[in-house]
Amino acid sequence: MKNSLMKKILVFALAALLILGTAACGSEAETESKEESTSVSEALLDDNSKTESVSQIESESESEPESESEPESAVSEPEETLNLVVANEKTNLLTGEDTLTEGAVNKRPIALSVNNIKDCWPQYGISDADIIFEIPVEYNITRLMALYGDFTQVKNVCSIRSMRYYYPILAEGFDAQYIHCGADGVHAAPMIKELGIKTYDAGSDPLGVFARDQDRINSGYAYEHTLYFKGEKYAEKAEASSSWRTDLDEDHIGKLAFKFSADTVVPEGKEAYELSVNFGSGYISDFHYNEEENVYYKDHNGTKHMDIGSGLQLSFDNLFFLETDIHIFAGDTAGRKEIDIYADNYKGYYVTNGQITEITWTKETYDSPLIFRTLDGEELVINTGKTYIAVCTADALTVE
Repeated sequence: MKNSLMKKILVFALAALLILGTAACGSEAETESKEESTSVSEALLDDNSKTESVSQIESESESEPESESEPESAVSEPEETLNLVVANEKTNLLTGEDTLTEGAVNKRPIALSVNNIKDCWPQYGISDADIIFEIPVEYNITRLMALYGDFTQVKNVCSIRSMRYYYPILAEGFDAQYIHCGADGVHAAPMIKELGIKTYDAGSDPLGVFARDQDRINSGYAYEHTLYFKGEKYAEKAEASSSWRTDLDEDHIGKLAFKFSADTVVPEGKEAYELSVNFGSGYISDFHYNEEENVYYKDHNGTKHMDIGSGLQLSFDNLFFLETDIHIFAGDTAGRKEIDIYADNYKGYYVTNGQITEITWTKETYDSPLIFRTLDGEELVINTGKTYIAVCTADALTVE
């Protein structure tokens, strides 16, 4: 009887041990599963950190072996703060560089409407521009707006053409004096009059700063492609006239056009050495990155975009491609473009130092500045120097 009882006790004890062992195995399996889950998350985090900053990962791999905690520290580590340009009285507000002459201190920039139709080529006087906008006008023909931060140093510029409404609206954001010859009377003239923007029209030319290039006339250029602006005469005559405001308004004194960095900016993004913006109908602007000079050289329709006056090809430190809605005005048989220039975080791209990054752009009112932001909503910091800005459709830009 006792032996039988002992056998039963032993059976129960063995059963209990088996149950406890199974429970322990389950607990270990759970713990292992959790550890495997954490490991997968860390691997994804590590991949993300590699795509965000290749140079950072390369630097870490050279100095120390990787550990499981490194990806977290790489992601949470704050970005290096760039030193920003602070304007002084000699700072060109359009480039962030200290290049202003004494006569241009606290003076308005000027913005010229420059012909870009194939029949007017080559132009002259435009390689000195600090900012160049390129925007389609009739059908897909583009026109340039060339801005100069020092109005005392502008040379003769050819050829000058008529106004479209979006150019003086963009110029107002820089407090620049917009200068042109004539206007689109259907859309531009009434709109600019309603906004109260005062432009300088070569059609009346009260200061006598326009003339026809006789050499061009003799060479067979169409008459409308021969008008040039006497840049060397403008500053003196404008200063002597009470009809034209040459002083910057108070809101623009010392206000940089963009948020410039005193250090070199290399944005996170993709490599961009060859770019092309297609405005349509053979109006294509190409850009080629020169690594030694850290600038982009511009071609137009497969030809180097040259300034015949200086003998220089157009080159830029910064490129912007601003996407917006562009279409022909309803019922406009001349093909004039209606362009949505009042943007609220529209999509765009910034290109510099061989890299391209997606941004947003905003222009709230006719006299407000262009504001560029990163996708995180921070105001974009850009390199000092010359800037090209294309206003184009969403499918216009290609990058190699």
